[in-house]
Amino acid sequence: MYETKEKKSFVIDEHNNDLKKIVKWIKEKFNLSIVKHTPLTGKPLKNIALCGGSGSFLTSAAKAQRVDCFITSDLKYHDFFEADGQLLLVDIGHGESEQWVSELIVAYLTGKFPTFAVLQSLVCTQPITYFK
Repeated sequence: MYETKEKKSFVIDEHNNDLKKIVKWIKEKFNLSIVKHTPLTGKPLKNIALCGGSGSFLTSAAKAQRVDCFITSDLKYHDFFEADGQLLLVDIGHGESEQWVSELIVAYLTGKFPTFAVLQSLVCTQPITYFK
């Protein structure tokens, strides 16, 4: 796991899957209509890393950790070249990568402070829609 002083930036998990299947799985699990990714590397997946939100700054760290697939968002055109055939870079969208954050925060706070009233907003602030 790559950590900064403030927080853990991404999680690595081990998988052995076909790359096309994992891209389809990502699309399904995150309820995506589109997934942007670099060309498939042809290597088996053993390590998958996820960084919610804008994670392009972690691409070199993911490569250093020998990650096979790095899922994040807000990758610019030239960011995709950073993969350099060493890993599969997958951009799932900023809001899509953080869609469960409020639920996780509520669960964490409720667990830490059981007598504290925690309210979760039901307002969706996703400003992007996709034409299908």
